[in-house]
Amino acid sequence: MKKFIVILIAFLGSCTPSKAVLKTDTALIRYSKSGCLGNCPVYDLYIFENGSVLYNGIKNTSKKKAHSTITLEKIAELKSLLNAITVEDYQSVKGRDIAITAIVFNNKRVKYNTNTVTGNLLKIDSLIQEIIREFQ
Repeated sequence: MKKFIVILIAFLGSCTPSKAVLKTDTALIRYSKSGCLGNCPVYDLYIFENGSVLYNGIKNTSKKKAHSTITLEKIAELKSLLNAITVEDYQSVKGRDIAITAIVFNNKRVKYNTNTVTGNLLKIDSLIQEIIREFQ
């Protein structure tokens, strides 16, 4: 009986609660900000289909890692806007001291300057900036 109790205690003690691990390569949207010559924040934001959001502050940010959630309605709104992006919504990115924003979704990558963006891409950027404000 002692052996059974010892084995049971060892077994239960070795069990750890499992957390759902979100893999960044499965993200619905990856939103990245690059650096500039000044103190521009550099970070990645991953938005998942289930509403989970991961923030990875890389440089010049107040937080380094954070997790949050958004509503499925907001996910649907983002997906709708992403699917409606046209070439006219963004222009080529040029400049030496400009923080470049990149959005990766549906195996597509869009790079732009937030100061010159228009149309659906501007709406997407505004929605994502609302989410990011929680982390800063």
